[in-house]
Amino acid sequence: MKLNVLLVEDNPHDLDTYMRDFPAVFNEAGVDAIIHPTGNFGDALRLIESTHIRYDLILSDTFRGHLKDRDAAVLGMVQNYRAGRFCP
Repeated sequence: MKLNVLLVEDNPHDLDTYMRDFPAVFNEAGVDAIIHPTGNFGDALRLIESTHIRYDLILSDTFRGHLKDRDAAVLGMVQNYRAGRFCP
């Protein structure tokens, strides 16, 4: 069984770094993961609405300080996903 991972990162450099490093991290842990990267929340929302893929793990950065309203966007995305899928 493969683990479907949704990776949301709006910084292109960080996204490239994660895509370079995360496969090795999952491999070393013995986890067979398929990472689905996206560079913005809009695309992430469209991906989680798809009935073709069930994401087992959502990785997303959150913002603090003056950009705190974006924390709500991340939480909303996860709540939206959980409402439509069985998640413990």
